[in-house]
Amino acid sequence: MRLTLQVFAIILLGFISATHVDAQTAIECPASQLELKNVDFTANDCKEIDIQSYVMTSKSVWINLPLVIPDDLMKSQNPIGLFISGRASSRVYVTAINIGENGRSSIEATGEIIGDFDWVGYVPRSIINNKTNQLTLHISSFNAPREGFGPFNWLYVDAYRAPTTFYLKHYMPTLIPLGAMLLSLIYIIRRTLLEPKSKSLLYLLTLTVTATLQLLVEVFRGFYAYPYPWHDYRLDLIWFLMMLFGLALFTQCLNQFTRLKKRYPIISCLMLIVVFRFVILDPDLRTTYALLVPVIMAVGFIAYERFRDKEAQYLPLAILLAFASLIYIAPYNFLDVYLYYCIAALLAYLFTYEAHSKVQQQNELLLEKQRAEKLQLALELKVQEDTEQTITLKDSGKMIRVKVEHILFCQGAGDYVEVRLTNKTILHSGSLSGMTEQLPSYFIKVHRSYLVNAKHISHMRRLPAGTGEIELSNKHIIPVSRRLLPQLKEALITE
Repeated sequence: MRLTLQVFAIILLGFISATHVDAQTAIECPASQLELKNVDFTANDCKEIDIQSYVMTSKSVWINLPLVIPDDLMKSQNPIGLFISGRASSRVYVTAINIGENGRSSIEATGEIIGDFDWVGYVPRSIINNKTNQLTLHISSFNAPREGFGPFNWLYVDAYRAPTTFYLKHYMPTLIPLGAMLLSLIYIIRRTLLEPKSKSLLYLLTLTVTATLQLLVEVFRGFYAYPYPWHDYRLDLIWFLMMLFGLALFTQCLNQFTRLKKRYPIISCLMLIVVFRFVILDPDLRTTYALLVPVIMAVGFIAYERFRDKEAQYLPLAILLAFASLIYIAPYNFLDVYLYYCIAALLAYLFTYEAHSKVQQQNELLLEKQRAEKLQLALELKVQEDTEQTITLKDSGKMIRVKVEHILFCQGAGDYVEVRLTNKTILHSGSLSGMTEQLPSYFIKVHRSYLVNAKHISHMRRLPAGTGEIELSNKHIIPVSRRLLPQLKEALITE
């Protein structure tokens, strides 16, 4: 448990120290032709844009901006690459010289050839001006699944390499949580096959499967430079898997740490996630909320359970609060390598808690079985006791002598006691406490109004309300009070 909290603390420090990329100014002009030499970036229909927050106003545009090449890259012997990640096909120029095309950009939808979302172009050192360089792009996005998003995810200069290499290296640390998730998946599948009716294992299986699939979809970008329309579909799939993970996590928390009914809380959680899905346009942010909403709701319900039931535990609440804090502090950074370490740590805690609960449950079942065996033995010994013992009862002024073994139970009725025999009922003039003193020890008081012959007890059961009841050999049901239920169990075991 301590290790889980330490992992969350280390990741929190990483979020706090994270840096951001500075914005860069560029010029956008509508594309009416494909020749760069005919483009006038000083025309009235051109405008200045912030490349970091830029959203395309049309499906085909020209963009011109300064190209800054780091000094350390210029001094090195590495080939220079221009890296572009975005939802567009493009034609790329450095100092008015074409260095390559990503697919084929066009001013019409029919002329566009879909490019890759991640692309790199080689920049020859011979065309670089040591003082100033200009990057000019003709981009088109006629095949983008939806509008309202910027065409650029990344736009930078670095040492030339395959476009997937950066992401593959970036996601390399996720191999550790991926291995942990795969091992957990093998374990939980085995447990689920052995206990197919366990809801807790089913929720844990859903958690592990969705987390593993989401990680695989995330790192897929490091193995394959897919066409740019795929990126939105990939983000939708990540959101869907995150939603399933969040709902499964919320359900598991309700199942393990509360006694609340789950139906309406789960429906409410799902509705909130869907609302944020359509209200928030940013794909990363709405995916973050698909996890943040269930975690915050889980924290709320566990806190309520803690307030209502003083025996509720603090540790699950503390871990979920730490998890929610990490998401809230850095929502964009969280949907990265950090996320999967946090998920792996959270799954480790849930697996440990479930296994501990399972051991406790098995121990309780074993103890109940031992008690039942002792009760059965005690009842068998009682049957072997002397059956010739008698007691004198007063019925309507008459003195009646009956065998004690024939008495099923005695029920208090004001100044009288109703004595139920195996074949008839006698209204005895006396008190229930007086009967208790006269009868043998195997007559057990199960209620303030009932005294029962333990030899005739067939079954005993605890009711959901906390009370209990026993069934006699003649199928008669006798109530057992909440206060006397533990004493009855003790008496039946020791008698």
